[in-house]
Amino acid sequence: MEKEEIELFIEKLNEDNLEEDAYLGFFNVDYEDYKYIKANPKGLRRYAARLLQISVTEDYEYWYIDDKFIDKKSHHQFDSVELTNKNGETIEIEEPKTSWKTHLLGIGLYLLLTIIAICFIIGLITAISWIF
Repeated sequence: MEKEEIELFIEKLNEDNLEEDAYLGFFNVDYEDYKYIKANPKGLRRYAARLLQISVTEDYEYWYIDDKFIDKKSHHQFDSVELTNKNGETIEIEEPKTSWKTHLLGIGLYLLLTIIAICFIIGLITAISWIF
């Protein structure tokens, strides 16, 4: 589709008075990897119009999704869209870097669990020696 066609489609979507009664939320089932979108038709059209509006811009930068109709209790909140001219095969996703605090916390938890295990074993041996 050409840019003009998309802009006409956005205008047509926005003519439907999507401001009232629009609802959209992103959720997942507890303890599972199943994710779903809960929305009414106006919410879907409003979200689609916003994404299409972002797609026809000439700039490749962050665009914020500031719609008030998105459920604040959603499990997933998408605050922005980053436009890129790369395709899916060339996009590299950066792994989150762990800080020294996170690393230190992991070591501390392992030490704490080790001390608790040692204390439990010593207590168990002491209790058995009292009985016999």
